[in-house]
Amino acid sequence: MIYFNAHTHQQSDAPDSISLVNLEIQESILTDCPGSDPRTIYSCGIHPRAIHEAWEKDLHTIECLLQQKKLSALGECGLDKLSDTPAELQEKVFNAQIALAHTHHVPLIIHCVRAFDQLLSIRKKQAISDTMIIHGYRGGAGLTAQLLKADHLYFSFGANYSTDSLKMIPTERLFIETDTTSVSLMTLYRQVASTLQISEQLLAEQILSNKKRVFPL
Repeated sequence: MIYFNAHTHQQSDAPDSISLVNLEIQESILTDCPGSDPRTIYSCGIHPRAIHEAWEKDLHTIECLLQQKKLSALGECGLDKLSDTPAELQEKVFNAQIALAHTHHVPLIIHCVRAFDQLLSIRKKQAISDTMIIHGYRGGAGLTAQLLKADHLYFSFGANYSTDSLKMIPTERLFIETDTTSVSLMTLYRQVASTLQISEQLLAEQILSNKKRVFPL
């Protein structure tokens, strides 16, 4: 049985797991980006809490990584109303990353805090059909019902989540992640499978199928 970790900041040596590892943007990333590994794929993005004056340089770095086929996803990126970064700048940087992901046909790993109405508005206004994965999803049943109406929108659950929301989401749109927590990936799979009243193996097989469908590399 193979487990897929849809968002983590740590490399894993576990032979029974595949991880989407988030890379930090830094000057050395173009030369020091990890090589190919069948158990690891990578994402990189401009987090709404980490936008600075030279963000366009960061965007260029991400574009270079995409051109080199070193990234399977773009993110974390998105919107955060608790961030000190001005909302207009957040949206500008987010839109730039949406365009970049569309050009290179990769999904977006979404960080969204208290800005889901804005996220849906951007998708509708731009007629976006690109895949987005909301990482660390904790929304309640009402928000989940609203988000489920959007096509190509997936939900990645970590250690904290709404049980009611989890039960609403089709497993074809579900991922599981450890993010920065110390909870093991297998523990999370076991908890989610128990909540959904399905076998852990069936859950793992479905999420692996989702991974193969969503991520190009």
